[in-house]
Amino acid sequence: MASNPSRRQNNLAFLRRVDPVSAARLAAHAEKPFEGELVPAKKEGWTVRIGRAWVHSKYHPGREAEQLVAAETEALTELNLHFGLGLGYLVAADATLPAGVRFVFEPNPALLWLALDVLDLPLLYEERGLRLFLDESAFGAALEEVFDRGFNFRVFALPFYLKHAPEAYGRFRDLVRAKLEASKVRQVTLAKIYPHVMRSSLRSLWQTTVLPSVDGLVGQLRGKPAVILAAGPSLERNISELKPYRDQILLFAVARVMRALEKQGLVPDFLVHTEAKDYRAQVYGISGLDRVCLLLSDQCHPDFFSLPAGQTLVYQSDTNLVTAWKTRFLPQLKQFRIDSGGSVATEAFSLAFAFGCDPIVLAGQDLAVAGARTYIDGERNRAFPYDPEHVRPVPGFFGQAATSLIHYVTFIHWYEEAAAVLRAQGNPTRLFNATEGGAALSGFTPTRLVALLHSLDGAGPTGVGEAVRRAAARVGVLPRAALGKLIRQTRDQIDEALQFTAEFATFAARTDTDLAKLEAQPLRDMTFFSTLQERFEWYCQAIFTLLDETPLVGGFCHQSLQDLRALRRRSRQIDRHLGADALLDLTRRELAQLQDAVTRIQEAQTLINQSLNAFQNRLELQES
Repeated sequence: MASNPSRRQNNLAFLRRVDPVSAARLAAHAEKPFEGELVPAKKEGWTVRIGRAWVHSKYHPGREAEQLVAAETEALTELNLHFGLGLGYLVAADATLPAGVRFVFEPNPALLWLALDVLDLPLLYEERGLRLFLDESAFGAALEEVFDRGFNFRVFALPFYLKHAPEAYGRFRDLVRAKLEASKVRQVTLAKIYPHVMRSSLRSLWQTTVLPSVDGLVGQLRGKPAVILAAGPSLERNISELKPYRDQILLFAVARVMRALEKQGLVPDFLVHTEAKDYRAQVYGISGLDRVCLLLSDQCHPDFFSLPAGQTLVYQSDTNLVTAWKTRFLPQLKQFRIDSGGSVATEAFSLAFAFGCDPIVLAGQDLAVAGARTYIDGERNRAFPYDPEHVRPVPGFFGQAATSLIHYVTFIHWYEEAAAVLRAQGNPTRLFNATEGGAALSGFTPTRLVALLHSLDGAGPTGVGEAVRRAAARVGVLPRAALGKLIRQTRDQIDEALQFTAEFATFAARTDTDLAKLEAQPLRDMTFFSTLQERFEWYCQAIFTLLDETPLVGGFCHQSLQDLRALRRRSRQIDRHLGADALLDLTRRELAQLQDAVTRIQEAQTLINQSLNAFQNRLELQES
């Protein structure tokens, strides 16, 4: 078949408008030879022949797609993932829940270029919710977005792609699995841990606003070798090897390794800490703490700022909602922000890189378990129980398989993606993994710690103390008037939210009474349920809007939001022709879920007001 310039150009013009990056990648295949050809199918439509292989049925490709969809036994979802678009038959035949979307990752851009002669991309995008991806990184980012919103999904793939692109399909499958598991970890973190982060960030607001930032150290330690000491159990085997080389390296330590360092007579240059819980017991009374520079995040427990350290510098996280609230209104309060990988060790790595250290060496970064142990001192992380369901096999440091955990795998991916980005940018910083155990980290050269330390040129990290002192002296002028205005504006927002919760309380009490009356009636007015569902939908949307517009409140309510979205999603799938008893039960559960969300909002409002009052008092006290 001769190409259809008009259809192809229309498709390209449309793609340039909605996705210029994919359009440019696709156009790059215009002049490349491709052995595939469009062929009329024997019964209906078009198909593609590549050598002796057929991308779709050579008889009736539309019916083939319908049969593949009919064989799918899973329930409809909001998201369908397609490996390969071909001529679009499978995308046209599948089904989703109302307003569902279809993500298509096309591993063969040359085939897609050929398909532009017959595809109708505007129709697929606008009526089928298509989003097309030719790049794994863009596809991964889109997956993160929908998985974080709680979308369920199904996977579709043509037999041709499974047979002729098995390696690409393996990468597709692994990417989907990795992004799904990372999202699950994020959701657990947001629901169970982030309320503690919010509470600690608010309580530490004064310290993180007035203390000097790590900005003064950015780029000031260029070429100085840094060893990041994480708290994995492997550190017990090589921590003693640091002592002969202490004057040649910078030591970045996390709180859990401080007592192990003290036993070796070692004092780190930097103690990096980001925990929202009170972990002072891990470092309290340690000798030499007055010679250590604390690098504390904007979510640290407030009492950690009072430790008798040499200097204290603060840094901001790109995910901290309290910091985002503060700096959105007062940009002058922006400080150095890190791309946090979710652990204190990844933050230490980010800081060492920002300071200009080279090489950067990881030690004790097992990201795996040794028997029942996850830390050098044998203590388990109570926030992430070591559960058999969390276990994941990963490539090990020594080439064998290692036993990791689901949240550790997200840290592995973070390190590996960071290394890949640095390589792509041509950054010459040398990265080493000297853990000598645990998981392998692609992009980090595995090495024995003592061998690496011995290979250093002997130039010690001179001038570090002076650089820290200069950074600590950089204290800006506090914008008191602007801060006072921000607090007043935020209180006004909180008051508006309180009015909403009061209105809902009245509605909930009245609805609960009506449901009790309805339950006692032998004949029930079924229109009552449909009317109530409309009100529930309105309150759900009102809650979503309120939490989106007041992120300080939203940070406390992730679990309620997740539960509310899931319940609303399930209720929309339920047959409304159910009996009255079933609808009554569903309605009571929906009301209870709404009440739980509103209760969380009220609790957050109280805590935020308390924290703002405390900050305002400190501000006024300093003025006087």
